[in-house]
Amino acid sequence: MAVYPKKDHPVDLSFTDFALEEEGSDIPVRPESATIVVAKLEKEKNSGSTEVYPQGSVSYEWGTYPDPNTGQPVHVHAVDAAVGMGTTPNKKVPADVAERDRDVMERELYEKALPDAMVSSPVAGYLYFPVPNSNKKAKYHLTYSGQAEPVDLTLP
Repeated sequence: MAVYPKKDHPVDLSFTDFALEEEGSDIPVRPESATIVVAKLEKEKNSGSTEVYPQGSVSYEWGTYPDPNTGQPVHVHAVDAAVGMGTTPNKKVPADVAERDRDVMERELYEKALPDAMVSSPVAGYLYFPVPNSNKKAKYHLTYSGQAEPVDLTLP
């Protein structure tokens, strides 16, 4: 998710202002914090099926485009981040190693998440939603309600 505040109009971002809803359902799903995501992964890891480990990358881009209202050049900067989880057959991991891995994973997910802050320049980050349905053909829409008028985005 990327947010581009208007000049001199900061936006008070909160990941709880976002909701994901499956088409045909009226039950929105809110994003989860990095702490909750890691706790769920830890629970899954301890189920005896697999070991989960984080992977990630970050890139920075910049460019210029003409402002549609004034025609003046606008310089933009964007941060793109990718995060993933790998799995391996479950092996017993010493408690101190498991705790350090959990802390690293939580920190990486937190750093890649959309910030929960007042922002006055463009920002980008991930929102972590629990998958509400295992139907791979399900269609979703994302709603941002942090403005006077909510913004609704249909996802492919």
